[in-house]
Amino acid sequence: MSDANMVVINDSNWTAFANDSNPTRARGYQGMWETEGLRAAAKGFGELVNVPLIPRSEWGDRARQRESDQTRLKDFCLGSGLTVLNQQSTNYCWINAPVFCCMVTRLKETSQLVRLSPASAGARIKNFRNVGGWGSEGLNWMVEHGVNLQSDWPANSISRNYDTPENREKAKLNRIVEYFRLDNWDEVASCILAGIPVACGYNWWRHEVTGMDLTPGGDLIIANSWGNWGDQGYGVLQGSKKDPDDAVAIVSMQAA
Repeated sequence: MSDANMVVINDSNWTAFANDSNPTRARGYQGMWETEGLRAAAKGFGELVNVPLIPRSEWGDRARQRESDQTRLKDFCLGSGLTVLNQQSTNYCWINAPVFCCMVTRLKETSQLVRLSPASAGARIKNFRNVGGWGSEGLNWMVEHGVNLQSDWPANSISRNYDTPENREKAKLNRIVEYFRLDNWDEVASCILAGIPVACGYNWWRHEVTGMDLTPGGDLIIANSWGNWGDQGYGVLQGSKKDPDDAVAIVSMQAA
């Protein structure tokens, strides 16, 4: 599938995106404020089973092969009808990115296309306030509590009306089984080349997005949470702007 229409953000033009005040492109990433205890308890890349650290010398060929075979996550999602999320006016990018990772992971594991509700997790985490956060904050929550389907809790509704005992039980059907903390770009790239989506938080952008694929040149293809932004919701981060300040890989979901 063509990448011609993807928005490209790099070290030359990034300030225009960092200073963008368009209300339809809300953000909300606050930086990673996880406690040392929670950070230490999270599994690291070295504990990932069957995912080696891929040498940089192999990245280009592997990315080129995935593009040629159309086995990239972007191609897989678009070909399966899984469209990106749209956080609209919420400050919930930090939960939209990991929830989209969950949707991609569920599709990979079961071929089941599900639409999950970021607000069903974000609202409960933030006591129904429209405020920012960070990805692993949401992941820690979803390991125990899960996330609702949009049919049970609208994607962007920060309303207590949906926080019912029934919905709390339903959310547990969509729990994260395993995720891993990533500490550097080599770990992020290795996961992505292995077909594992990564929730990436960026201090410079105050935004969190989903890392989906690498280009043969080593740039990061992202899925945003702004609807049809870029190429059907996808863009490219280049140079230093692709290196996340906070990255977590979602590896498996509870079987629904």
